[in-house]
Amino acid sequence: MKLELLDLTSISRSADTVQCDISLWNPETLMRVGWIRSGALCMSYHQNLHTWEVGCRLIEGVTDEEHDSSWAFRFTAVGVWTTGVYNGCCTFEGWLGGEAEDFRVPTTTLMPKLEPCSSCAKNGNPHNIARYLPEPNPELWEQVRGWRFEVSVHTPSRKDLDLWWKRVVEQETSS
Repeated sequence: MKLELLDLTSISRSADTVQCDISLWNPETLMRVGWIRSGALCMSYHQNLHTWEVGCRLIEGVTDEEHDSSWAFRFTAVGVWTTGVYNGCCTFEGWLGGEAEDFRVPTTTLMPKLEPCSSCAKNGNPHNIARYLPEPNPELWEQVRGWRFEVSVHTPSRKDLDLWWKRVVEQETSS
C-alpha cells in the first residue's frame, strides 16, 4: 500500500492558528515520506505503559455521543523525544507503537457524517455529534508499525510551510 498524504486541516481543530505535519521514515528506502497534515496536535503520556497517545480532534463544536471532542486521528507512539525548538516551531520524533486496534488513522479527508444532538438542542445548546473515531486500519498498521515518525508543530506561515511540504513531496516522488 502506497502512503498517501492525508491533509486533515479542513476538518481538524485550530488549523488556522497551528499546523502539524507528520512524516514517516521508511526503513527500507531510508526516505522520509509525508503522511499527515492537521491542526492542533494532542499528546498524552501514559506512564504505566510508557507510551504516548498522539492525535488530533475534529473542528470545534463537533462531539461524540458522550460530549467529548471527536477525533480526526489517533495512534500510539513510543520513544518520543524533542529534536528541536526554533523560530516558533517544535519538532519531535518517536516510533509507531501499540496495537493495531489503537491505530486510528482514516483513509479519507472527508468530514464524518454529522447529526444534531437532539437532547442538547432541546436545552438550547445546539451542536453536532459525529459518532466518530476512525476505524482501526490493520492493513496500514502492518505496513508502518515500528516506523520512526517526525512531527513538526508550527504556525501556518504559507511560505515556510509550502517549502517544507514541497521538500517532503519531492523526496517522496523521487524515490
